[in-house]
Amino acid sequence: MSESAPGGLALSEERADPLASILARKQPLRDFPPAKPDVHRKFVALECLYGMEVAQPRPYWICAAVGAGISVTVAVKLRRVWMIPVAQVLVWVGVAYFSTQGNFRACAYLGLAATYVAAAVHLWFRLRRGSLGRIGIVASLGAWAATFLVHPWVFNSPRYHGLAESIWGLQKFFFTAAMLLFLLEEEMRENTHLAYHDQLTGLPNRRLMEQCLLGAIAKGHATTLMMDINGFKGVNDSLGHLAGDEILREIALRLKSILDTNETLARLGGDEFLAICNRDPETLIESIHGLMRKPITLGNGTLIEVSLSIGSSTFPADGKGATGAEAIRHLLRAADLRMYSGKSERHQQRGKASIFDRRADIRS
Repeated sequence: MSESAPGGLALSEERADPLASILARKQPLRDFPPAKPDVHRKFVALECLYGMEVAQPRPYWICAAVGAGISVTVAVKLRRVWMIPVAQVLVWVGVAYFSTQGNFRACAYLGLAATYVAAAVHLWFRLRRGSLGRIGIVASLGAWAATFLVHPWVFNSPRYHGLAESIWGLQKFFFTAAMLLFLLEEEMRENTHLAYHDQLTGLPNRRLMEQCLLGAIAKGHATTLMMDINGFKGVNDSLGHLAGDEILREIALRLKSILDTNETLARLGGDEFLAICNRDPETLIESIHGLMRKPITLGNGTLIEVSLSIGSSTFPADGKGATGAEAIRHLLRAADLRMYSGKSERHQQRGKASIFDRRADIRS
């Protein structure tokens, strides 16, 4: 059972399987499984041995042997690429070698250098590409790792102590500056995204739409589709704005799914959407109407039947010989007039109907 609504929206208590949502997921560039806690404990044990001033090679050998065994076991169990366990085993071999030479400082600092190198590699693949902060962070960690590697030998040369202390202080400064730069870049990127996108649907807003339309006009041909949800105000009045937001998000997902990657879908505000494409508008309009025949299932199980009024315009036919911002104004006006012309014809054919929640009617 369903109840007609103004302009083609209808409510029903029948339940249906929700439509599959199209979700944008960020895929990691590379998988780095987290190390097992036992591996971490062995590195901690290594540093503790040096911190406790243990000057016997045997504890370091035991720590290196157990650490290498854990590295191989974890790699086999998690099916890691061969480079990771090989690098870890080489670190433990180096620990065993330096302990045999009695250079226990080098044992501890080799473990620290390996940790900083691992962190640098991990962040290189995890942080956003094209960021200066990313380069600065990774470079700082790499420099820190290099400092740990050479520090045991610099320590034995008193004349280099002052230089080593200065480099150590500069590394802290550069790492902190790189972190702040990266955070600033992320904040600017987020602010730019918010300035050019609709917060509810994630679609481009009017400002970004105009830039995309300018680019299409510059290529010499563009098609715009102005779309408006029929009877949307009735849904907001009857079911509330949260239900209206659900409908807007679902319609945005459906429209986005039918457009190509080189086409643009924007939300102009309220219940109005605009598509910028480069294909036959009539074919696309038919596809959109077909897509909207499936009802929308709200979170509470209520079904909403949705229809759109659509008006199209093309450049240069509707541009009236203008270019740039003036051409955009003519295209939007032509599409808007055709959309509301179709909406008026629809109202005359269907008449005026009321909208209400059938659940309330059943309970009464």
